[in-house]
Amino acid sequence: MNKILSLIGLCLLICFAVNAQQNNKILGTVTDSKNVAIAGVTVEVLNSNLSLATNSSGAFEINNIPAGKLKLKFRALGYATAIVYARASEKIGVILHETNQRLDDVTVSAQKTEQNVKDLPMSISVLSAAKVQDYRLLNTKDLSAVIPNLYSSNPGDGRNVTSIRGIGTTSYDPAIATYVDGVNQFSLDTYIASLFDVERIE
Repeated sequence: MNKILSLIGLCLLICFAVNAQQNNKILGTVTDSKNVAIAGVTVEVLNSNLSLATNSSGAFEINNIPAGKLKLKFRALGYATAIVYARASEKIGVILHETNQRLDDVTVSAQKTEQNVKDLPMSISVLSAAKVQDYRLLNTKDLSAVIPNLYSSNPGDGRNVTSIRGIGTTSYDPAIATYVDGVNQFSLDTYIASLFDVERIE
């Protein structure tokens, strides 16, 4: 009989302990130095697998935590990480301070993709190799005869200076970008004016 009572008492103690741990929770809010709530702050209970994020009001609630003193870690982009100690059933207020930490440089690369000329939201003229040959276009200066709003002149040294819709330059630094096989010709010294062996002009 005593053994049965002892077992019942032990089971009750275990149940009470489990129930107490399940009811253990920590409530709190996270704000900045100006008392403005910070949403999306990651809250971690160190040495455990418990973690969550603050809501739009900067509030959080961690349930089913073990008894005793716990170490909480708060981190958010643009703010210094904070470590706070708290106990179960405790309500805390955490203040995160802004930091000047910056992200590393981000390099974005892209490449040209084929699109139907009719679908482009801009004015564009396209000449195929057959049209270049039929129109007897020998250099970029000849393009002004078949492409509207395009003007090309030769200052006398065999290098053509091009302007589109009045946008041009009087120097050898072209104001209009010209790409040959996807490479920008930054100067008239590298600019290829001849239209020999051209597949397509846009």
